[in-house]
Amino acid sequence: MASQAAGRALADWIAEHPGEPGEGGVRILKDRTTVVVYWKGAVPTGLQSLAADQPVAVTFKPAPYSRAELNAAMDAVVANNAPGIVTVVGSEPDYSSISIALSSKAPANAFDQVRSKAATAIPITLRGIIDPKPLGSAADEVDHGS
Repeated sequence: MASQAAGRALADWIAEHPGEPGEGGVRILKDRTTVVVYWKGAVPTGLQSLAADQPVAVTFKPAPYSRAELNAAMDAVVANNAPGIVTVVGSEPDYSSISIALSSKAPANAFDQVRSKAATAIPITLRGIIDPKPLGSAADEVDHGS
């Protein structure tokens, strides 16, 4: 599919140019034909040229935060909260915020506590309650006979 090839080429370019100050990411939308690159600030000329050479249209959208800024905010959430409270942390696809999931054992005010301890101005959204499941639990084990 042309959109996947374009997305891969653009993502490869970004990966090959680490440290770009506005580094964002590539997203192929649900219609599977629209390729969007999120970038904070001026888009590098090389990335623009590559996008222009793709067999599908590529749209650049401004990102409020760079990948590095979002990664730092995610690291702060993990570092500043007790283990087991935040079970998942990630960035939103449009680079507008980070999102978290909390453990079902987290206290009722855990989301407010996470936001206050995060030491970041980047918005944090709550995805929901997700409890990790151990790999190889008893229900998944297969008796191979002895």
